[in-house]
Amino acid sequence: MPILKDRAIVLRTYEVQNTSLVLVLLGRRLGQIRVLAKGARRWQKRGFEHGFDLLVEGELVCYPRPGDGLWIFKEWDERARPADLGLRLPAFGAACFLCEFAEALTRETSGSGGEPSSGADDEPLYELLQAAIEALDEGVAPGAVLIQFTLQALEAQGFLPDLERCGACGAELNASRRPARLSPEGLVCEACLAGEALEKLPVGAAPPGDPRELARLLDAPPGSQPAPVVWISPELLAALKHIKRTGKPVRLSAAAARLGARTLVALVHHALEQDLRTLRAAARAVLALGPKRTVAQRPRPA
Repeated sequence: MPILKDRAIVLRTYEVQNTSLVLVLLGRRLGQIRVLAKGARRWQKRGFEHGFDLLVEGELVCYPRPGDGLWIFKEWDERARPADLGLRLPAFGAACFLCEFAEALTRETSGSGGEPSSGADDEPLYELLQAAIEALDEGVAPGAVLIQFTLQALEAQGFLPDLERCGACGAELNASRRPARLSPEGLVCEACLAGEALEKLPVGAAPPGDPRELARLLDAPPGSQPAPVVWISPELLAALKHIKRTGKPVRLSAAAARLGARTLVALVHHALEQDLRTLRAAARAVLALGPKRTVAQRPRPA
């Protein structure tokens, strides 16, 4: 049986019987792998002293198995461990989302079948995950970390729509300073949606006054309610591109922060076609980039 060695990050652990764990890891070269670590819950055992916490990075040595069987753990040399994530609730919630999202994105590139993958698709994602962990360690706002990782990871996997130009007419989205609609087909400018909706109106019908109300006709089959859409404002679009490029947080208005949270959820749903348990917590982290909510104090009695 051959032995494989790779740098890997822990994404999830499952308890098996009394002493063992199943480890879900993202390898730099192997992609997503699942390894049976016998005796891993005996932390006093050599090699398991620190346990396998989320986002811990190390050098893994394992035996691959043919087919879809679990690989067999041999050695683990811990190299990096996030500092105090468990003591900071927003950072811990962000870490949980990073793990679940990375696992879901690589579900089709699992390193199974006894042969290591080329790493062409997974190495960029591995490096992006490393950068996100370092940013959380440095105290960067979790909302900015999650936006940057989500956008860059989706781009690396080919799921990110073009943020610069309309997916229908190719016009620059910021040139008109008008909102654009996000859908599974990409970002479409308001003018294209309004023009297409006008063609579908019955003959002689008066169009709605609001172009966005007109564009929503495209999403509603006859006799049904309009499907929910996400309209990305110019402020939010500029912020998304800035965070994606620099990783630096920006202060958003309350409206842009709410749109940003909805946009994160929509991007993940469009790419994965499934929900994540940690997605709502990630949306709240993005919402925190807006102004802090204050509770009005009651006047003291005289």
